[in-house]
Amino acid sequence: MNNKPIHPVFLNRLRDTAPTQDVTLPFTPTVDGIDVWLQNLPALNVTIIGDNLERASNAILSSALNTHQKFALTERITSNLYIYFDECIKEVLDTKFPLNNKLVALTEKLFLILDNFIGIYISIIKSKEFQSNQFDNNKAVKAIINQQQQAVIIHRAMSMFGLQQLFSSMAYRPSAINTWSEINALLCIAKANNSDERETGLDKHCQYISPTIIDEFKKINFTHLSLLNRFRQRDILNVHSILNNEPSSIITSEEKLEHASFFIDLHKDTEITNIATYSEAATSILFFESEKLVQYVSDLGLTNNKKSLAINRSIVQKLLPCWQKPHVRQFSRNEDAKDITIYPGFSNIVNKLSPNDTPRAKFASKLAPEKDTPFGLSNVEVVPIDRDRYTHGTIRSEKDFVRNVKESRHNVVNADQIWSKKPTISKPNNTQHLGATQKNSSASGFMFTVSADNKPLLQAAELIGIEHNKTSLELAIIRRLDNTVNEAVSLGVELIAPNIKLAIICNTDKSIRSREVLFLPGIERIHQPDAIIGLSLLENTRLTLELKIDDRIELYDISKLVETNSVFTHYTLQKVIKEG
Repeated sequence: MNNKPIHPVFLNRLRDTAPTQDVTLPFTPTVDGIDVWLQNLPALNVTIIGDNLERASNAILSSALNTHQKFALTERITSNLYIYFDECIKEVLDTKFPLNNKLVALTEKLFLILDNFIGIYISIIKSKEFQSNQFDNNKAVKAIINQQQQAVIIHRAMSMFGLQQLFSSMAYRPSAINTWSEINALLCIAKANNSDERETGLDKHCQYISPTIIDEFKKINFTHLSLLNRFRQRDILNVHSILNNEPSSIITSEEKLEHASFFIDLHKDTEITNIATYSEAATSILFFESEKLVQYVSDLGLTNNKKSLAINRSIVQKLLPCWQKPHVRQFSRNEDAKDITIYPGFSNIVNKLSPNDTPRAKFASKLAPEKDTPFGLSNVEVVPIDRDRYTHGTIRSEKDFVRNVKESRHNVVNADQIWSKKPTISKPNNTQHLGATQKNSSASGFMFTVSADNKPLLQAAELIGIEHNKTSLELAIIRRLDNTVNEAVSLGVELIAPNIKLAIICNTDKSIRSREVLFLPGIERIHQPDAIIGLSLLENTRLTLELKIDDRIELYDISKLVETNSVFTHYTLQKVIKEG
């Protein structure tokens, strides 16, 4: 069957990939030659694999190979690219920012390799062989590159943009300026060839690739809508998995859908836009309906099935609005440049608030019993010991108790082993902090930058303490993290409290495990109650808390759970007046 001709306007929106120089290939330009070369690559050294993939992809892109050679050779090394990509994801996963020099080099290398692969497939799409037909002996039209091969080539190009976008999200890097022009043009070319919904049957083993061109296009656009610079890296991977595994939950149509939520003009160099801004009919509009996707993710936030992909409810709450309505700033920004000091993470904030950076030592000395405690059988608490022979700190719930019982069956220890084990005395950690430059502020927070020469201490959705001119410490949470081109980190933070104190839960009856928390004094004029922020959920929220604050013990009831996520838990409190 003869394909529709590709309109030149679509091809003109794709990059120019004409070879600027004839680069020597590192292998004989045959399938057998590249197979021998691949067999000699080291399987475990990520740096060497990256160097070889860059060399090979650059040579294929720049050499004067014919279209069929380019396609065949590139297909042979694509599986190695996926392996390398997966290793790069593992390298940056759970890392902190600014990136160290090793990870900066790895990131730049991967972007260069993906750019080479995109260039190779685009050069094939723009070739005469891709667009031309020839006649067989019976004078029947026969495509030089058949429709299935064309679908594979366009799918490859689109999926490389998807990989580039995913790693940009993991590294908190902005997308390339011309990305949407080329992505939209690729879908137009696929539609012209009736291959946008064709299953290519490729890459079923790769967790990062969608089955069709249109599915890849949906994923790229809804990943963009998700504003992933607000999420932790593992949550970014979860969002990507949802969009990769559930493409049918996003309905697309060239006719306006009744419940359409977004649209995109494929003939323009624009990104996906909320339907609220749609005003005129055009033949190049593609509409998106996201109701099924929203319902699917809402259900994921409620599921307790460990075999299915579960996602934290707080992540769902941040994610769903992005797929339903346009993102609008609530407060205007004001220029407010100043130098500040930030203390990233709960432990650094605690250390900053605690004298001599030793809060636990202070806690232990202040809470020493002042009188003899009666000892009898009723005072004995039987707790199964864990693998490391620690007990009290690991038993936080009935679930922990049962786990340790099971573990103790496989880790039998006797009395001599227990009592002869000397406890490890941990040295107090020094408080880590960073210098930063505040750029602007709003009613709800600040925006500031941290230069690339600082220690990698920052993560998205992390708690931070902010100090202005060595005055009281403000508490904020990182709501946006951007790793800019020059590797400086730009942060947008939401202010949680203008003043915080260190507090210790110290219930004498041990009804709640002792722990350090941040105490947020209430602000009466705006009816903001007292609150605490800790690292984990409390075992029992119906009990009265005994909080040690400024060498005083105050009683509080828990009013409400404000927020809980993978980083912290936030409760509001009601003060209990002591009798007498």
